[in-house]
Amino acid sequence: MQLVTFKVAELYFAMDILNVREIISPKKIFDIPRSPKDICGLLNLRGQIVSIVDMGNRVLGEPIHNSRQTRAIVLRSALEISSNLNLAPLEISKINDDVGLLVSKMEDLIDISTDDIEDLPANMGDIPRDLFYGMYKNETKVHFILKINQILTLQE
Repeated sequence: MQLVTFKVAELYFAMDILNVREIISPKKIFDIPRSPKDICGLLNLRGQIVSIVDMGNRVLGEPIHNSRQTRAIVLRSALEISSNLNLAPLEISKINDDVGLLVSKMEDLIDISTDDIEDLPANMGDIPRDLFYGMYKNETKVHFILKINQILTLQE
């Protein structure tokens, strides 16, 4: 299994590379009045409108601080992702647009076996456990592996 890894604040996360369409440096994200708190705005990507989910807000409850290292991971469509996960499209997302995840910094592409995925620790504080499959540890980092269907199911 290949995972793309990234940082949100000081924590490391990973997700299946099959969910990723492209990774970009966001130039201008347009605010959306009265949008859910997890949506930080819209991005015009070569004429295509992409809803941007702030992973800081979504996972940690604090927005991402824009920097030169900030990236948007543009996901495959909800239909493509749902077919990868064997879900009905309506189960995966309340977002009908294309979606990107705003992250603090991109890291690496790693290959792991599903046997390398461990259960989450009991003491995760306020981080919602239902967002993750589990975690992967190497010599220097712990990566929390995202359930992309849970990330795309927005809180009202």
